[in-house]
Amino acid sequence: MTYVRTSAPASPIDLDKSTPQHSNESRWRAFWRLVTRFDSSKMSVALGIRNALGVALPMAIAVMTGKPLGDLATGSGALCVSYADNHDPYRQRAARLILRTVFVSLAVMIGGLSARNSVLAVAVAAAAAFAAGMAASIGETASDTGIISVVLIVIYAAQPLTLSRELEAGGLAFLGGLIIVALSLLFWPVQKFQPERRALAELFLELARLAETPVDPRQSPPASAHSSRAQESLENLRYASGIQNERYRSLLTQAERLRLALFTLKRLCTRLEREQIPADQLDLLTEFLRKAGSVLEAVAQILLREKSGQPAAPTVAQLEEIAQQWRSANASLGKSFLSAT
Repeated sequence: MTYVRTSAPASPIDLDKSTPQHSNESRWRAFWRLVTRFDSSKMSVALGIRNALGVALPMAIAVMTGKPLGDLATGSGALCVSYADNHDPYRQRAARLILRTVFVSLAVMIGGLSARNSVLAVAVAAAAAFAAGMAASIGETASDTGIISVVLIVIYAAQPLTLSRELEAGGLAFLGGLIIVALSLLFWPVQKFQPERRALAELFLELARLAETPVDPRQSPPASAHSSRAQESLENLRYASGIQNERYRSLLTQAERLRLALFTLKRLCTRLEREQIPADQLDLLTEFLRKAGSVLEAVAQILLREKSGQPAAPTVAQLEEIAQQWRSANASLGKSFLSAT
């Protein structure tokens, strides 16, 4: 008789010692992944050039005229307001930028006026910091505006100035913010609905991708983030009149219906694979989804190009033909699950 020598099982004490170490490594790995994460989708060359021009132009003018205070105030005002610039609809963007401009100019004046008394400067900075913290409950925009205001108050509280100079600095900061506002809204008259069209196009492109890629039925409906952004972009159109407004809101409604329909079809497709239906019938459903994705992509391209046209009319006819073939193939299945689909 032979005996096989085996290693002793790990004791519970050893397992307890290894578990915290593994947990700490996972936390550090998750932390560094968050620190080093690079989101290229948030990069915009046009936005960067626009804001760089808005900051550099007033500073260059102040340097050439020999006014260093104007250089600092105007440049800081333009820089702080530029952080609120993005590709939102023009009406929302204008309200946010003008509000940020007002708060920036007030922060510059309050910081300079509080510099005459150290106790007052500390009290004002503390009150501003508390208000900025409470502004986080309102939203991200209010929180960012509060933080930038606190920074400006602390910076301008380092050098006491006369009342006239502080009013001048606040006015110059306001002027720098208005330059950013003007550059950001420059194309509003000629591209009135361009941000809304872009948001709708991104939603339709995501739906086209959804139609051709697998979906995990255990997760929430896909394209939720794109749908939320499109709804926020078209929020102002709810109270506006005009045929264009109705068209864009109708497209958003149809996109929402398509999003849920595609998600349902994907779940059904997964279940049909488990039902072991004939391969040719499953191919019909796959081909239908693929052609639906091409139509959705065509709609997105029309929105991006701002040109009217029929989105792949032959493909739409093919979709109807595939749907008819599906009904004909499953007409004799009675009350089975496949017939119910």
